This record gives sequence, structure tokens and C-alpha cells, in this order.
Amino acid sequence: MCSIRSELEMSYYFGQMFLYRPFLHYLTDMANGSALPRRQSQYALSCIKVASNTISRAEVMLKQGAIRPHNWTSVYTVFISVVCLMFLVAAHPGTAQPGEAWRRAEMGMRILAVLRCVDDGANACLKSLKVSERRQSSASAPEGPLQSGSKCFLGACRPTFPHCTI
Repeated sequence: MCSIRSELEMSYYFGQMFLYRPFLHYLTDMANGSALPRRQSQYALSCIKVASNTISRAEVMLKQGAIRPHNWTSVYTVFISVVCLMFLVAAHPGTAQPGEAWRRAEMGMRILAVLRCVDDGANACLKSLKVSERRQSSASAPEGPLQSGSKCFLGACRPTFPHCTI
């Protein structure tokens, strides 16, 4: 029952991301100090809030064993959340708030790293994020977990999915 509830919750977040993501590009205008209609800025900020909440909830679900990695909606929702947070970091270089967004994005990457052990979609998402992170790290963000060369992800899934071989 818990996994069904988690799937429904992730589907709900997916729907919210689908609705708010088209307004994400307004974050760049906000960072440049351009005047925006209030509704557009609210939708853009709602997208970031949903992305952050999605990753927080996915982390809790993963610890509870309630997230189902075979469900593409869960994997894709976490992936899109990470992308949105990385966009915020890229749109606001040098400010304090994107630092928290970057930490959340790293957590989302860690979740995908755990899920990759049983889902090829999560592995493809991580490969895509690695390319994006490499480009972004050289420009504005601190070195991230996929870029740093650390082996922190190589054994990440074994406690949750012992059958995984990396």
C-alpha cells in the first residue's frame, strides 16, 4: 500500500512539474533584474519549489523502501527536478540561494544513482546529468558528485538493492 501511495505522490509531482516547467525560463529574466508579471514569476518559483519538494520526498520514500525504481514516472520526475534545480543554479550564479538548490540537485543525483541499479532509465538520466553538470561546473557551480571523481556512487545501491553489481 505504501508503494502505491508513493507512486501516486510521484505522479502528482510529475503533473505539477509538467504544468510549471514552461515558466522556468523566467528565472533568467528575474536574475537579470527584468520586470516580470507577478503570475509568471510565481509559476517559475513554484516549479523550483515542486522540484525541491519532489527530491525531499523521494529521499524519504527511498529510505522507507517505498519508491519503485521500475516506475518510469518516479525516475523521470526526480530527473526533471534535478534539471530544474540545475537551471536555477545556472540562472543565478554567485548568489546564496542556488547553493541550497545545488545541494538538493546533488541529492536527486544520489537518488538516481541508487535507482540505476535496477532501472536503465535512471542510468541514462545520470549520464545526461553528468554532461550537464560538467558544463555547468566549469561555469558557475561547485564540483558536483558526478564530476568530482569520487567513488561515492559505486556502492550506493548495495544496501537497498543487494543484487546490483556495478
